[in-house]
Amino acid sequence: MFKYRYSLRTVLWMVPLCAFLLCTQTVLAAQVFTVSPLLIEHDTEGRDMFERTITLTGQEARDVRVYASVHEIKMGENTEIETFLPASMSDRSTSITSWIEITRGRLEIPAGETLEVPLRVKIHPDAPAGTYYAYVGFATGRNRDEIEKTIINGGGVGTILKLSIAEDKNEQLSLVSFVTDRFTMSSNSNELSVVVENTGETALVPEGEVIIYDTRGKEIASVLVNSDKNIVNPGERVLFTEPLPFTDRLGRNKAYLTMMYGENQAAVFDTAFYFSLPWYYLAGLCGVMLTLVLLFSLLMRRMYQMRQSEGASEVYDLPVFVRASKDHDSFDHDINLKHVSKDS
Repeated sequence: MFKYRYSLRTVLWMVPLCAFLLCTQTVLAAQVFTVSPLLIEHDTEGRDMFERTITLTGQEARDVRVYASVHEIKMGENTEIETFLPASMSDRSTSITSWIEITRGRLEIPAGETLEVPLRVKIHPDAPAGTYYAYVGFATGRNRDEIEKTIINGGGVGTILKLSIAEDKNEQLSLVSFVTDRFTMSSNSNELSVVVENTGETALVPEGEVIIYDTRGKEIASVLVNSDKNIVNPGERVLFTEPLPFTDRLGRNKAYLTMMYGENQAAVFDTAFYFSLPWYYLAGLCGVMLTLVLLFSLLMRRMYQMRQSEGASEVYDLPVFVRASKDHDSFDHDINLKHVSKDS
C-alpha cells in the first residue's frame, strides 16, 4: 500500500516536471538557431511566381539538423498567429500551402554559420482575391511528422508569409464627345465640353488637360478638366465643362485633350478645332468691307453718269435717198422726196 502511494506521488510530481522540461526543450530548440526574415509580404495576382530566401543562423558550436514544415494559418487582431488551419487539397486555388515550394528534407545548419533556404511561390491562376497567410516553420526532431506536430503546438521558429491578391476589377473609361465653340470673340464667353462614360466595374476619377496650339504647333494656352476630382461611378455618364481659353489672336486653333484615369493611369485622347476672332478684329474687318462697298458704289455711279453723257452727244449718219439709180437699191429707211408735200 505504501509503495503504491509512493508511486502515485512520484507520478503526480513528475507531471509538472515533464511539462517544464518539454517547454524548456522547446525554448532551447528555438535558441539553437534563428530565422530571418520573420515576415514576407508580397502583393501578387493569379499566375504570378516569385522567389525569396529564408536564412537560418546557428547559435551553438555544433551543427544543427532541422526540418521545414508549411502550414496555413489565421492571424489574430494583434498580428499574431491565432490558429493553424488544416490544408485543403481539394481546392488548390484557395490553398496557399499548395502554392509554396520548399525543401522538405533534412537541413543541416553549420555550427555558428548560416544556411540559406530558397522559397518559391507559384500563385494559382484561379486564386480569388483576398489575403492569405502561411507559416514556414523550422524545428529540430527525428522526422518530419514530429516536426509538424512540434510546430503546430507552438514549438520551433519560422517565417510568416503574407500574400495579398487584389480584386481584379475592370477599369474602362469611354470618351463620348469632346467639342468646343466654333468661334471665340472675347474672354470668358466660350466653353469646351467633355462627356465621358464609365464602362468598367470600379469608380474612377478622371483628370485631364486641354492644350491649345496655333497653326504652327506652338502651345498658346491650356486648361484643366475635372480639377475638382469628381467621381464617375460605373455605368454613369458625366459632362465636364470648362471655359475655352481666349487666345487674343486671329486664326485657327487646335485643342488637344488628354484624359487620365485608373490606378494604371490609362488615357483617352481627342482633338477639336476652333477659330479665334476677336471682336476688334471683326469690327475692323467690317469697317474695311464697308469702305470697299462705298468706294465700289461711287465708282459704279460715276461710270453710269459718264456713259449717259456720252450717249446724249453722239451723232449718227443716215443716208438719204434722192432719186432712183441703178447703183442704189431702195431701203425702208430712205426718204423719198417725191412723197413729201410742199407744205411739209
